Formats: sequence, structure tokens, C-alpha cells
Amino acid sequence: MRLSSVLFATALALFACRSNDNNPGGDGGGGGGGGGDGNMGSDGFVTIQQIQGSGLAALTAVKVKDVVVTAIDTRSTNSSLGNFWVEEPEGGAFSGVLVHGAPTTAVASLVVGDIVTITGGQKDEFALSSDTSGNTDTEIDTPTGGTLTVTVTGSGALPTPVPVDALMIGQASTAADCKTNETGCPTNVQWEMYEGVLITATTTSGGLTVFGTPSGSAANKLTFNTNGQIDVEATLADFPTLKGGDCLASITGVLDYFFQYNLLPTTTGDVATGGAGCPVREQASGGSAGLCENTTDDDGNGFADCLDLSCQTGSGAWLDPDNCDHATNGATCGCSTNLAAAGGINSIDTGTTATFAPVILNNVIVTAVSNTGFWVADAKAGVQNGGLFVFTSTAPAVTVGETLTTLQGLAEDFGRGSGSGDLKELEFEDATIGSAGATVTPTPLSGGTLATIIGLQSGVPFTGTLVQFANVKVTTAPTSANHNQATMSDGTTTFTMDDEAFFGYGAGSGTANVPVGTCFKTLTGVMDLDTFDPQLRTINPRGSDDMVSGGTCK
Repeated sequence: MRLSSVLFATALALFACRSNDNNPGGDGGGGGGGGGDGNMGSDGFVTIQQIQGSGLAALTAVKVKDVVVTAIDTRSTNSSLGNFWVEEPEGGAFSGVLVHGAPTTAVASLVVGDIVTITGGQKDEFALSSDTSGNTDTEIDTPTGGTLTVTVTGSGALPTPVPVDALMIGQASTAADCKTNETGCPTNVQWEMYEGVLITATTTSGGLTVFGTPSGSAANKLTFNTNGQIDVEATLADFPTLKGGDCLASITGVLDYFFQYNLLPTTTGDVATGGAGCPVREQASGGSAGLCENTTDDDGNGFADCLDLSCQTGSGAWLDPDNCDHATNGATCGCSTNLAAAGGINSIDTGTTATFAPVILNNVIVTAVSNTGFWVADAKAGVQNGGLFVFTSTAPAVTVGETLTTLQGLAEDFGRGSGSGDLKELEFEDATIGSAGATVTPTPLSGGTLATIIGLQSGVPFTGTLVQFANVKVTTAPTSANHNQATMSDGTTTFTMDDEAFFGYGAGSGTANVPVGTCFKTLTGVMDLDTFDPQLRTINPRGSDDMVSGGTCK
């Protein structure tokens, strides 16, 4: 579902009977894949299959008739965009699509089951610029300056949900395969057939396994993973009470695409609990299943054996409460029992350790903390290729200087840049802390020139490293408009200071304490890569002690 806002000139005519049919509907999307050619009927109308197909180019004017309203977004953060979804009455692959931008007052008059005719639209293939996968969300949108008209002509039954074997689709290719070829991996190709389509997901053996307890900052943001390499999101309806390891009978909803494939139930009852025959979670050879050494993705989540963080038990296992069955495995479970420790952060930064793989780090030191993660280093003193950002999504429970005797996570490339030559930053994800040790005082890198450290290419070894610059001043003050980033200079080289580890530089949302002309005798902070276009490297002070005023600035 899109996150941007577009202005539309839209007219709506509504009439005919209303239905009290509350059967589940859905949330559309698409990557433009199949289902019909681009030939329009003699009256100019097309089918949704043609819109979802490759025969109609983006921005082509389209109109559809006698399609069924399957879902209406009235509660998500995007509900103000006037989104609803329609499907051809016969259902099936490529038969559903999102209608974007109708006035919210008009959408409020619609009910699931309305039969509608839509004119004045155009086919759109939407994706945020930060989604570089090549996948898009297919929509019926409004041309600039045009008018989208939705006419209710009656009411009827919803299309029969298509039964989909999520386990089979999830096992079609690995998560790593789909990261390498996001539009062409077999798993994504099969899911694309059902973007915007009302489906009922099950598995070959019967039920669906819940991977991780639903989590999020609001009811309409709750998500959990399940078989098939998809997320299930409470965008349109609340979930029932769920926990990791639960066996669901089925999930009915529509498949959406936004950075990945998401299944969106439209009522709480669409998530049917009390299932049986769920795919067996992968466990160590000493476990009841013994499926961690058969090289097969038994539960269809994209990871075979230990790579899915849920296949080992014991004191050395992966400490990940969202990816294990505590009723079976007790307080510790995961996949690191037989996983060797990495040769430090240096081995990850220099490519010795494969990315997108589980890694154990021992005795790393926390050097900085942000609202979404923290930075760690191999040693007390900053060095090249010795720092790493650990993404936690929420404020982490660690402090600067704390030694983490065990840190487990996935070494993963991260980046949003879409320009030619853009870089990705190596970071830790799905991290868990096994234990914490003594507290020390991290010290910044000794040596290294400012120009080298802040260079987009030359600064690669310094990403995540604690550094210190001398005699630098503010040339552009941080503001909300520039995301609290200040332009700095030593008189020769300019660079960027950011507040990722010291929000507002101590002034809350304001920046009054960092005016233009401020000279810092020393400026200390961790180096980071801002991966938005244009990419740039930033130094992130951790507090006022890192910003020592005075000195001699040019």
C-alpha cells in the first residue's frame, strides 16, 4: 500500500441497493504479470486481468465495469488516501486491483459486495524510489487533472477465495534467491499471480505456522510471519490473540505488495485459529523432529536448516523468543548450537563472513545508541573495519561502553539508494544479546584524515567506527527541513553531522544549540552511511561531551 499523498479531482455517483454482506475482502497490488492481453472491448472497457497484465502500459487510460468491491481501507494510516479494492466476479489469478485516491467521503459510502463501474482512471505501477526490487503495486489511479468516477450498479456475492498452498510457494525458492532476483524468483512469481486477489492460504499438510508474535506500534501495524515467505498484517482488521508457534487453520484475505508480499485479512475471523497438521518447525537432530540437517526448507519460510534461526536447542542456542516454540524447547531455542563464532566485526566488514547468514560475535563493545539500534566495536579503541550497526527497530536496552560477551544476529547488506554506484551498508539484524559484561570507555580512531573518512568510497572501512575530528565549524545549521543534518567544514573539506545518536543535539526537536559559525575544538561520533539519494557519510555525536566548543576554525 502506498505511503505518498497525491491530489485528485474526483467525482462520484452512487445509487442502487446496498448489501449487508460482510464476507472478507482484500487489499490489492500488483507487479504487472499475466492475465489477458491489452485489447479493449468495443466500448473501451477492460478487465482487471488486462490491467494486471503486461499488454497495457502504465498510464494507459482504463475503465472497468461490473466489478465487486472486496475491501475498503477505513482504518490504516493510508485510509485518508481513499483506497478500496475490486475484483472480477469470477475471481482467480490476476483478477483483483487497488483503486487509489477516491474521496474518503465517497469511499465511506461503499460497502463490501457493491458492484461498481469505474471510469476516468489510468493504470499505474507504483513503488517508492527506495524499493529497488523492480516490483510494483498495480493500481487504478486518477490521471493528473482527470476525474475518477465510481458508480454503484448493484450488489452481489464476493468471489470465492482462491485456495493457495503457502508452503509450496514458500519452498519454491529461498529467501536468499529472492533477494538476488526479487521479480524472478519462483516464490515471488507465484505470489504475484494473486496480488489484489481474495485467497485462502493453507499448506499441503493443513495449517499455517505462526512465526513470531504479532508486533508493531499500533493495531493496524501488527504483523507476523507465516509459511510461504509472506507477512500477515492487521492493516484492515484486528488479529485474534496469537503467539509464536501457534497452528492456524487458514488465513483468508487479499495479497498486497509493499516491499514484500503481505496477506491482509479483512475481519478478525479471517485468521482461523485451532489448526492441525501445521508444517513441522525445523529442530536439531536431538529434537523431536530432527529436521535441521536435511538441507530442506521444511516449513516453507525461505530458510533451510539452521538459517531460519529456529532449529537448535540448548544453552548455546539462538536466543530469539519470536522464532521458537517455547512450549517444546523451553527458554532457549534457535540455531546457533553448532554455529562457530565469527572472527570479529573485522571478518564481516572485510567480507570474510558471508552476508545474510547467522553470525555470533563475542566480546563486542557498545560505542553508541540510537532509537532504532546501536553500534558495536571489536575493541575499546576505534579501528578500520571494526564497527557495525545493530538494527533493533525499537530503542535497545544497552548502554555505551557495555561489553556484550555474546551477540548473535544476521550479517546483512542494507541500503535504499537507487542511483548508479550507490553503496549498501553492512549491519546486524534479528540480533539477540546472550550476556553482558564489564563496562569500558570507548575511544575514537587515532589517525585517518577527515577527507578519507567522510568520502563515499574511501570511507567504507570507517562505517560504524568511532572517530574524532578537530577544529570544525557549522556552516549550515540543522533544521527539521534538512532532517537535523548540519553541514560542517574544517576550512577545506565539508561533511555532514547527523543526530542519529543524539536527537536534536540535546535540544529535543529544536537545534538552537548548533547555530551557524559554532566552532568545535573536537567533534566525536560514530560514522554512518545515509543511504537515501544522494548517499553521504555522516558523523553522529552521542551527547554534548562529544561536541567540545572552542578551538580554532577556519
